[in-house]
Amino acid sequence: MKTAYLVYCANNQALPHFPESSLALAAELKKINIPVKIIDLRLVNQRKIKIEDPLFFGFTIYSNESIKYALDFAKAMRREFPRTPLVWGGPHVHMMPEQTAEHALVDLACYGEGETTISELGRILATGSNDFSKIPQVVYKQNGLIQKTPQQPLQKLDDIEFYPYELLDLPLYEKAAKTHFYYQTSRGCVHHCRFCNYNYQYTWRGKSGAKVTAEIQEIVERFHPYELYFSDANFFADKNRVQDILLRVKAANFPDFRWMAFCRFDDLSAFSDELMALMKDTGCLRLNLGGESGSDRILSYLNKGVTIKQIQEGLKRCVEYGIVADVSFIAGVPGETDDDLCETLTVISDIYKKYPGHMVNGLFYYQPYPNTPLMEEIAGRYALPIPHDLSGWGHRPVTSPRREYFPWLSDKAYSKIFSLTQIVNFLYLKQRLEDYLKNGVMNKKYVFLLKLCGILTPFVKLRLKKKNFDFPWEWKLYYFLKKRFVGMDL
Repeated sequence: MKTAYLVYCANNQALPHFPESSLALAAELKKINIPVKIIDLRLVNQRKIKIEDPLFFGFTIYSNESIKYALDFAKAMRREFPRTPLVWGGPHVHMMPEQTAEHALVDLACYGEGETTISELGRILATGSNDFSKIPQVVYKQNGLIQKTPQQPLQKLDDIEFYPYELLDLPLYEKAAKTHFYYQTSRGCVHHCRFCNYNYQYTWRGKSGAKVTAEIQEIVERFHPYELYFSDANFFADKNRVQDILLRVKAANFPDFRWMAFCRFDDLSAFSDELMALMKDTGCLRLNLGGESGSDRILSYLNKGVTIKQIQEGLKRCVEYGIVADVSFIAGVPGETDDDLCETLTVISDIYKKYPGHMVNGLFYYQPYPNTPLMEEIAGRYALPIPHDLSGWGHRPVTSPRREYFPWLSDKAYSKIFSLTQIVNFLYLKQRLEDYLKNGVMNKKYVFLLKLCGILTPFVKLRLKKKNFDFPWEWKLYYFLKKRFVGMDL
């Protein structure tokens, strides 16, 4: 019987986490007895991959360099297996299905959630048919015209099987799995931030408390992670569900259980004392929080639904309950002034001064994502170089976007933001490296980078004290070495 090949194309080779999207699809194919193999392009040499009798190649892509890696592999597969369908899915395809389907190396673009689509695709191709019209929520070319089948009801998350991790070469993921094990309990988001695409055509819904607890038990017994990361876009969207999950976790009494999750400051500042105590009692070590800006004006412009007062209240609550706040910010938003940026820097500095246990996990450039309200607005106002085909999106780096993506910024403003992002990200990287060393997951390249961080620390402190971000020679060197030695996503 032919084998389905699922190709994961993300780009962090340093501490690779499990390819969750590929595992979710593999679980559905196993239900209908279709052999499946996962190819993780982060970990294997493309020339050494052995392909035998493929049913189809399924690519998961994001709106960044993952597209480039996928296209390179797809081109090679087209030469070797010209009749095997090249099937594309993932967040980027969901946002841009028609444009994706136009590419010559795309036979089928799957928008929406992939579980329903992959099952029907597998059944139809297994019969030898190429009638894509019978497959739900796909876009394809027929006689030179783009065809689109209807979207299906959203996936019931309790129906999703536990991921078939045994399909992977587990030792390749061991260090990441033992450090931060990513686990998703819900999909979608209930908020409408103008820069974010999490809620695009998705309704928030989550797994039941019983389902989550059973899967946590499986993860703990099989992988013994130091920390479980609930990788939901909005883990706390349903407070009753969170309380149910945590009460079940407490009753299960998992040994040495620790967890973290993404949280919003408006939620955190309003949590009851009972919920905060339950979070701490069940092993909550830290929360990832999107501060985004130190300016209430910018937060309002982004439709974030969060105020600086709530950020300050949330930070104090974390201190009160001994939970680390891991906060991120963005810069370079259209209309952001020097005063706005200075307010963001003030909040970041206050976190380090007033809350030394907390962390700022980065100051990132604003990234225009397709089909988001803010991108649609600025595309009409500025000469924004929006890619017009699939390959064009593959030239967008994950971090430090190129100068042309910010036509609203002067050269001086762009240079200043570059320096700021490198300084703030450097401080976080130093903390992360020390954490990796503590937990025994570092190798020589991390030790080298930690030493480099020690050398640059005096420059960081001086620049922050003087608020001087001109001529960032040391940060260009630091950024180059970080990318060279540890990858983009650390």
